[in-house]
Amino acid sequence: MNFWSYFVSQKIFETPSKYNGTVSIEESFGKKYLYANGQMQSGPYLERIWRKGIIKLGINHMPIQTILILGFGAGSFAKIISKLFPGAHITGIDIDPVMLFAAKKHFNSYEISNCVIEEANAKNFVKKMLQKKARFDLVFVDLYHGYSLPAFAEKDDFIQNAARLVSNDGVFLFNRLYFQKYRDKTDQFLDKLHKNFQDIQIAKIYSNLLICIKP
Repeated sequence: MNFWSYFVSQKIFETPSKYNGTVSIEESFGKKYLYANGQMQSGPYLERIWRKGIIKLGINHMPIQTILILGFGAGSFAKIISKLFPGAHITGIDIDPVMLFAAKKHFNSYEISNCVIEEANAKNFVKKMLQKKARFDLVFVDLYHGYSLPAFAEKDDFIQNAARLVSNDGVFLFNRLYFQKYRDKTDQFLDKLHKNFQDIQIAKIYSNLLICIKP
């Protein structure tokens, strides 16, 4: 803990990333926050978003035992979900070794119980899991690289393949930015989802929109 962070935010880590531009970690009031090209990716603020969204959508009352996180980042979602579902098995995937380094060294996310973290491309990992006929009670997709998404993350084939990994009575959850120009992009994405899925719920938490699908 950095004493001076209680007076002014302290940058404690910064490095270039192939996938996320400039990745930095700042400490403020004793808490760490991770940024990718200026967009907050992990930290207490994100943990509040995930917790509020999960409760608002009623997911916390579901019998969740297996969880897949596509876009692990530094582990904020995994930390919240492990508290809400103690004993559940978590598989976390991220393509960026810089993010996984930050998760391990600065956010202690590798210490989360029953959590396996792997460096992998989400699209390829989904295909691999389909071949193994794996199923998860909760599939969470948060593939932002800073403010942008990889093109495949909005394609029908990826969405349909990821949905096929959801177990019976399980849920498929997307995180989307929902402010300024990102609002229109997310609304267009939501329109696309409505053409393929019937049971869709949304929860707006601050500047994010969580989209919950029951395939």
